[in-house]
Amino acid sequence: MSAEPDTRPHLPPLLRALAAPALHDGADVQLRETHASWVVLAGELAWKVKKPLAFAFLDQSTPQRRRAACEAELELNRPLAPDVYLAVRGLAPDGDGVRLTDADDPDAVEYAVEMRRFDERETLAGLIARDALDERHLELVAERLAAFHAQAPVAPPADAPHEPAAAAAAALERLNRNGEELVALLDAAAERAEVLAQLRAAARFAVASAELLAARARAGLVRELHGDLRAEHVLPGPPVRLVDRLEFNRAWRAVDMADELAFLAMDLTALGRPDAAMALLAAYRAAGGDPDGDRLVAFHAVYRAHVRAKVSLLRAAQEREEGEERAAVAERARAAGLLAVAERFAWRLRLPPVLVVCGPSASGKSVLAAELAARSGLPAISSDVVRKRLAGVEATARASAEVYDEAMNARTYAALGRAAAAAAATGGGAIVDATFRRRADREAFRAGLEEGAGTRADSPGIAGAVDPPRAAYVELTAAPEVLRARAERRLRDAARVSDGTPELALAQLAELAPLTEVPPGDHHLLRADREPEALAAALAAALDG
Repeated sequence: MSAEPDTRPHLPPLLRALAAPALHDGADVQLRETHASWVVLAGELAWKVKKPLAFAFLDQSTPQRRRAACEAELELNRPLAPDVYLAVRGLAPDGDGVRLTDADDPDAVEYAVEMRRFDERETLAGLIARDALDERHLELVAERLAAFHAQAPVAPPADAPHEPAAAAAAALERLNRNGEELVALLDAAAERAEVLAQLRAAARFAVASAELLAARARAGLVRELHGDLRAEHVLPGPPVRLVDRLEFNRAWRAVDMADELAFLAMDLTALGRPDAAMALLAAYRAAGGDPDGDRLVAFHAVYRAHVRAKVSLLRAAQEREEGEERAAVAERARAAGLLAVAERFAWRLRLPPVLVVCGPSASGKSVLAAELAARSGLPAISSDVVRKRLAGVEATARASAEVYDEAMNARTYAALGRAAAAAAATGGGAIVDATFRRRADREAFRAGLEEGAGTRADSPGIAGAVDPPRAAYVELTAAPEVLRARAERRLRDAARVSDGTPELALAQLAELAPLTEVPPGDHHLLRADREPEALAAALAAALDG
């Protein structure tokens, strides 16, 4: 955020003087404000002044503490951006103004980090804003991060527990402490319920993944890293520069490499580029980095989205206290967007690689699949669309009877399996929408999953074989009168894809073959006579256990 200095009456006089254009030979001056600092931009330079704050996690209450914070910031950031971080300067009163002096000057009463300005349009956030981000930018950043992470000091066991129970407890304590603080800042009951559900999904993952978290700590993958890796802090260059490394709490820099990547992936997603987040992770792995699987990244991304949402809400309260209502509204909107990002990653934690939404025609499969796709960011793959594409029929055109014969059924379900396997391998998962009413359909789908994964269950000895992705089933059930009414309504929609009629819906209900071959833990039965939001909430509760 920027503002002219004289419009902010809460500013200390020394900072007002530092932001006076006369001090900078009439150059245009801008003032930026974060939760913990002010930054004065003038000409080719910038000065970052710490706010006199004291929190449980941050104490900048005295000039000596603020000087130490400036010195720590300079020391930590110079290796990552040597041309940006220049010196720690003293601020000394000079009549009604201020003069920049050496940090050791006895007249200095305040301190600032002196920096060379960089073009904010060239950060990842700036490149996204002007639609100029490309794959090469992400590759350069991933290579630099992998190299930085490889050289960073390994965190001690106090910051990275090596035993599963302790690792899970530490993850839960961090997650829940921040979550409680976030919930306390939310006004709407619906938002509080949403955050609590997200916490439930993340907590379940932490408990189930205790050995993974501990093993990564034992392997030295928890290190003293950047700690605040947002898109606005990354300049892809070349050369790549990382700025604003977190200086005030070493423990907050001691994070898993997956956590650091998740922070940036979460921020790219919040900026509207989930594709860039996926590309960054792929490039990081190609460069030798080890963030483990997408679910671990999603776990950390939920936490990071909650942290950023909390910061935005704290800043909103601060802006409101200072009379900046427009800025407060903007911060609250930013927090709401971050909670939506947390919801996306929470669903990535819940969902198996392939989620099948099945049931008779008109049970609401496509509506629920679309709802889950919107929440998770995963693709919804419809049997109606796949079937008509295989038959060479337009999606909204009516198909002939032979498009629904046994041979086409087998082709359709095998194609669904291959598409789902490909989406699980490259995009993190898929949601499949089809009736799956016969055992033969499900077997064809399973064969397609195996083929798409590059192996068959009856060929376990193939070199380099890849297991097919796990699939779970959500079966929608509804009374005959509900199916009939829905099917009749759908017939009046000229843009519909489904060819299902009321008669077909009832016939399919009668011939549904029980999913007895599906393990009980992968079979979720939901009543379909509810709105999609309620169905999604019920499924979330079932998946979270």
